[in-house]
Amino acid sequence: MITRHEYLNSKEPNRHQKYYAQFVTDEIRAMVLKRFGIEKLCAAYAEDTDLNNIQLVNWDGLGIHLMHNSRYLDCELIKKTGQGYSNAGAVCILKEAARQLIQHELKYK
Repeated sequence: MITRHEYLNSKEPNRHQKYYAQFVTDEIRAMVLKRFGIEKLCAAYAEDTDLNNIQLVNWDGLGIHLMHNSRYLDCELIKKTGQGYSNAGAVCILKEAARQLIQHELKYK
């Protein structure tokens, strides 16, 4: 487990990815896959590894859905890390889930 304090004070290059990866579940990956599809995700990633070329309104809408459906989230883990609930945090979790799906696809393509 990486706490929010450790994340914010780390100098490690991949700290953002590692921090938000701990919150990703199979259900969240499935939600992202259903919303965007692997082809769209891979095409977007090829242009921008931060996936900022998928409009923020799409991520925000999915983030709101994620925050209001806590069955997708390990709420205890979130509390233990010191992470608060916000749509910005939800979008980071969703984008990390998307990157995991893309990396899996690219690995087996």
